[in-house]
Amino acid sequence: MVLSLSECVNCIDSMQTSEQTRPAHDRFTVAMFASLEKHMLLLLKFKTNVPTALDFCLFFAHRAFAE
Repeated sequence: MVLSLSECVNCIDSMQTSEQTRPAHDRFTVAMFASLEKHMLLLLKFKTNVPTALDFCLFFAHRAFAE
């Protein structure tokens, strides 16, 4: 199951204290969550590359000739 960013934010907020007792500036937003995700990927030097025609050929060749 894949969660959307808004669902992730709702899960985090629901795990913390009651919404009535927390000030508005203490709540997570989707923009904050996306920024944190980007920051973690940059720290890990994670690179995403656009798949090439060779990548598709290798993928399907592997699937076709797998034992």
